[in-house]
Amino acid sequence: MRLSRRQFISAAGAVGVTLGGSAMLSGCSIPLNPSFVMRKSTGKAVGVSGGRLQFPVRMPYGFDPFFVKEASGIQIANLLFDPLVRYDYREKKIVPAAAQSWTVSNDGKTFQFRIAGKMKFHNGEDVTAADFKYSWQRLFKKTAFSDISTNVSFLSTVQGAKAMLAGEAEEISGIIVRGTKTLEVALEYPFYEFLQLLSFPGLAPVPMSAVEGSEEQFYYKPIGNGPFMLSDMWTFDSDRLSLTRFEDYHKEPAFLKYVDLMFYADSNDAKQEESDMSFQAFETGDIDVARIPASKLTEAKDMYGESIDGYTGALGQQVITGNKAVTYYLQPNTLSEFLSDPRVRRAISLAINRKAICSELFLDTYIPATGLVPSVIDGVKDNAWPDTEYNPTRAKLLLNEFMANKDPEINKITLLAANSDVEEELFKLIREDLSIVGFNVVTRAISSNADLEATKDQATLRYTGWIADYPSMDNFLEPILTKNGAANSTGYNNPIFDQAIIGSRGVQYESPRLVAYQYADNLAAAEMPVIPLFCPTLDMVCSERVNDLFIAFDGTADLTKVWVTI
Repeated sequence: MRLSRRQFISAAGAVGVTLGGSAMLSGCSIPLNPSFVMRKSTGKAVGVSGGRLQFPVRMPYGFDPFFVKEASGIQIANLLFDPLVRYDYREKKIVPAAAQSWTVSNDGKTFQFRIAGKMKFHNGEDVTAADFKYSWQRLFKKTAFSDISTNVSFLSTVQGAKAMLAGEAEEISGIIVRGTKTLEVALEYPFYEFLQLLSFPGLAPVPMSAVEGSEEQFYYKPIGNGPFMLSDMWTFDSDRLSLTRFEDYHKEPAFLKYVDLMFYADSNDAKQEESDMSFQAFETGDIDVARIPASKLTEAKDMYGESIDGYTGALGQQVITGNKAVTYYLQPNTLSEFLSDPRVRRAISLAINRKAICSELFLDTYIPATGLVPSVIDGVKDNAWPDTEYNPTRAKLLLNEFMANKDPEINKITLLAANSDVEEELFKLIREDLSIVGFNVVTRAISSNADLEATKDQATLRYTGWIADYPSMDNFLEPILTKNGAANSTGYNNPIFDQAIIGSRGVQYESPRLVAYQYADNLAAAEMPVIPLFCPTLDMVCSERVNDLFIAFDGTADLTKVWVTI
């Protein structure tokens, strides 16, 4: 999703809970804290129930599943809603959420889910299979706030979805309700990673009675089925979003009683570090977790200690610096004459000194991308796209090879820049790199769709990024590079690549499936349909009172397992 794994350190392990009901700490016996929670699944005390956590997020576009589309919306929706399944980033596997069990047909085309029997929405209504069908079909209908949801793309392989999208059907034939608690989904072709896709919170259920009662009210105070519920309505003027633990949650409840999601306009950009208000609030003790400005990262590591695995925060290991499943890249207009040739796109990529950009602009808190799919995703090969290396000599040769017998006027690239300090500085560095090898480069500001339309036939490059919606190579390759991909803004069209993606989806077992995706990735690497630039790191810190904070490589935190010292 546009700007998208774990080691659980339990309190029992930290203090050595014994069978006698006491805990050992530094050789001394102390009574077991009566507020420690005993997990049914393990019979062990693993955390303190109660307390409040203050956690930073950016102002979301929305967190009603219809509107979930960026990182902050995903974080919030993960707390308020349960989709059918979740991906457990600690254990690296799909686990039950709203569905207590499921089966997959041998041909990989039919998925049947048994909805958890005691699950309720926050308004007390039971969650049924029909709620899922209603909620998924709702994505295809216009609202007072929006055209159809961007999340319809997640259901594109479901039988009948295309007909409903085209207005040729009133319902999706491949979503079948079989009684109160059984949901069946029929696909157009085998897709064995469909379960991973279903973990996206934009596919969570909503209660029809609440949506139909007042769509506007539901936008500002969605009613979910997840571990937390909204305490109050929110607006774009709010400084926080207050959540309360949902006591009737169908699974083991969260430890935290309250969560305050604090809205901060943070940035990891070194040029904008002064605007990083969450870290300032952290230093004064006004928030429990914060993003760290690039210039203060080394100091923070020395002061608070660095996480061992890069994703888990613990006492003395409070700075979390793991790589994120995010890639920032340039989108070339492959429909233009100049950028339609892979040699030109490869030359652009080879000319860019990514390491220098990451150092100068981001103070080494970003790492150079070596392909479109981030290295933290399973199956990605080292240096997957060879032409992401810095080789200006090779770049010049490829450009000269293309330009032989061509009109010199064709050599003109326009960098399309939004109103962003990051883009201004980034494009300055890219423009210098490209000019060195012989590209003629100009920058043009864009502020509207009309500005974009005016450049549709020009050789343009746009800066954008993609965060993992679910942990799969498919989630980068299919939406960004296939002909009808939801995020294909380049015009790239390679039928062989498209067929390779469909073929990869149909491979049942993981190891050969990853090999199939690697083949598709190699096809893309040879043509460089986008220009990968860099991937960020998490760079967050938690206070001493925060226990068992795990931030996944998609940037979301599982706050159901966090507990605070109170």
